[in-house]
Amino acid sequence: MYQVLTGIRVLGLEQFLPGPNCSMILADAGAEVIKIEQPEIGDPGRTIPPFAEDEGGEKYSGLFLRHNRNKKSLTLNLQKPAGKEIFMELVKVSDVIVENFAPGAMERLGLGYDMISKVNPRIVYCAISGFGRLDTYRGPYADRGAFDPVLQALGGFMTLQTDEEGRPAYAGIPITDLVAPIIGAYGIALSLYKRTITGLGDFVDVAMYDAMVALNESPVMVYSLTGEVQKAGGVNPYMGPVGPYKCTDGYVAFILPTNDMWKRLCKAIKREDLIDHPKVKGHLDRVQNFFNFLRPMIEDWMKDKTMDEVVGILDAHKVPVGKVQAADDIVKCPQVKVRGMIYDLVSSHGKRIQAAGSPLKLGSMEAKKSTFPPLLGQHTEEILKEVLCYGKGKVLELRKEKVI
Repeated sequence: MYQVLTGIRVLGLEQFLPGPNCSMILADAGAEVIKIEQPEIGDPGRTIPPFAEDEGGEKYSGLFLRHNRNKKSLTLNLQKPAGKEIFMELVKVSDVIVENFAPGAMERLGLGYDMISKVNPRIVYCAISGFGRLDTYRGPYADRGAFDPVLQALGGFMTLQTDEEGRPAYAGIPITDLVAPIIGAYGIALSLYKRTITGLGDFVDVAMYDAMVALNESPVMVYSLTGEVQKAGGVNPYMGPVGPYKCTDGYVAFILPTNDMWKRLCKAIKREDLIDHPKVKGHLDRVQNFFNFLRPMIEDWMKDKTMDEVVGILDAHKVPVGKVQAADDIVKCPQVKVRGMIYDLVSSHGKRIQAAGSPLKLGSMEAKKSTFPPLLGQHTEEILKEVLCYGKGKVLELRKEKVI
């Protein structure tokens, strides 16, 4: 089965989530991804709970399982001269590097982009960091480390939601850690295409803070145009109504971005008298009277209806609507099943674990059957022997010296 990135070799100098997720996107598209890990230690993401254990006694981190399918694992000590030599040999026969180490770590090892691009000018080097790596765009935060909650705070996301005590709240999912890798994969794809024209690779600089600011584009534009700072509460200050709304067994959500959709909602709930009502006729009217008039009226109509009933009625009137679902609902959703978005990872001992699949679908490409994330160093000998043509004796020597 042909995959778009078949023949592309990726070296993953990666840990936790952003780097591994980026290289996994490439692996899903057919690239050969060699995940390079520290001997005996490996990606710290292997240590993050919750864990699954198969019949062979192997334990797997949920975080590691989510972001490392379809890869090979090579253990390599980059602090040893022999380890650096092996890495540079791999660079010569590879196309892409994905790296999300701490700022300056690769340079301190003598393995920064300047050195690597001299060895292989065709290499596409993607660095994912908190605040960016290119000197051209070097800001005051450049040397800081960063994790997703810090970036959700800086990027404005926490100001748009609150916890039960009214404090800024964390979203509960690693938004920045998931969006930045997509941008990285996009940059890599652009650079590989450019390489077909120029013959040269490039440095792809992905700042996770940039990704968060880009996601916060609507509040930024609102502030620019009006001077108003959007606050938490789930109400769009210029468009309404927007859900969620309570039913007998849960909540449904919708937003009506056009007056035509507002008319459809009025017809669906049999309140056509509201179409031209002065309190709700226009977008700003509906926003201004949302809490004291509009939401109580909508929820009064829903109070004796189930989610399925509400979705059925609104969908029949072409009002975009959906249930507010949790993880247990998602894995049972028929739409998710047909789209292949939940699949089984199967370990070598038959352990089955459900995971979210790739959202990318191409008409000419069948979905790739995913392989279980690798054990630490599982493919070390295979890579050294098949890619670099090392003999058995040399591999044994490298193990003895703890290079691998």
